[in-house]
Amino acid sequence: MEKEAGKPSENPKRDRDLEARQMYRLDFTLSSNDPKTTVPQGAFTMNLLEDQMGLLSTGRSVVLAAATTSDKQGIGTGNARADVGLVLRESFRMVGDDLLMTSDTELSGVEDGGAIRKLSANDQALVTPGKSTLVSSIDDGTSHKHYQVMVTATKLR
Repeated sequence: MEKEAGKPSENPKRDRDLEARQMYRLDFTLSSNDPKTTVPQGAFTMNLLEDQMGLLSTGRSVVLAAATTSDKQGIGTGNARADVGLVLRESFRMVGDDLLMTSDTELSGVEDGGAIRKLSANDQALVTPGKSTLVSSIDDGTSHKHYQVMVTATKLR
């Protein structure tokens, strides 16, 4: 329901709460020390309102070689698939002039031989607007690969 001009809001407390929340553009970079990684590297951006959850996902759907799917009667319907790549789930709240970011990072990729390798981190970081800040750093001990996610926050309102 839209608010008519000149009429008081049906929920003025909610309107004040929304007006008080900050909105930021969050510019993420993902980097790796592995030149052959199948995880998408580069820059990713989302605009996010304080106390809301943002989701960014990029990658590809791959066929799982050893698995097939079937319908309710057990008739084969094709190969099973899995999504691999990068998933970022982000939220923040203001702490003074800084953003306290809660970050859920998931990286996955297909290795030689078809195995899917998955790394994930759930953490928090205090981000100063305009300053590049490390959000997640993941070391894969078995393959000696290192991934890191950085963010720069820019205030929009």
